[in-house]
Amino acid sequence: MIFRLNQIVRYSDGPTALFKITSILTRSDKRATRYYGIHCMGGGEGAFHLAIQPATKEDLATWRKTKKWRKRGWVIDFATKLKLDVKKAFDANPDKKTDFAKVNEYLLSVRKRNW
Repeated sequence: MIFRLNQIVRYSDGPTALFKITSILTRSDKRATRYYGIHCMGGGEGAFHLAIQPATKEDLATWRKTKKWRKRGWVIDFATKLKLDVKKAFDANPDKKTDFAKVNEYLLSVRKRNW
């Protein structure tokens, strides 16, 4: 089965195992295609063509219900978010020394507030 860009697909049997296709990678021999996109709860996801299937009406309802998670800016990947948190932690450290205990303490406080 062939899927299109911006199509919502199911890649597993989990309740939120849905993503909207944003890019498609096909091997030169066309035997394998991998789809990448935005997960319904934010972040990135990818799956091979054999693992995905079209979204059902229930899946589309779940996609609409989880819109608030994607709108909060959580589409940003974890590594980028961590870099931003580390920068804030170093900026919050007044003596500008590499005190990893303080940085870790700050990161834990940010995680508790945001997640």
